[in-house]
Amino acid sequence: MKQKSLWLGCLIASLFYTYVSIEMTIFDTLASSIMEAFHFNAIEYSQISSLFLLGMLIFLIPAGMLLDKLPIKNTLLICVICSSLLVGVFAVTHSVIFLKFINFFLGLLGA
Repeated sequence: MKQKSLWLGCLIASLFYTYVSIEMTIFDTLASSIMEAFHFNAIEYSQISSLFLLGMLIFLIPAGMLLDKLPIKNTLLICVICSSLLVGVFAVTHSVIFLKFINFFLGLLGA
């Protein structure tokens, strides 16, 4: 039973970090269509996309300390669920300020 739990934790971690990698690069791929759909200028778009990396930068060391103290499987599962919910909210919002906050928190969770 413990062997299955270890493999499940490894699978969750792998999928989550794959998701975070895709999320970091998706803004570059969809830049023109996002800017056109939301009527962003280049400054607003770059602020939204850079806040993800800023969130990761700020929370990278605290996230490592949390993973040392808490069970990795549960922590990653919570991060995956919260990230999924935030991506859903990100998809339906139209406020630039709200998009910035959501992307910042996605970066925090991605750390």
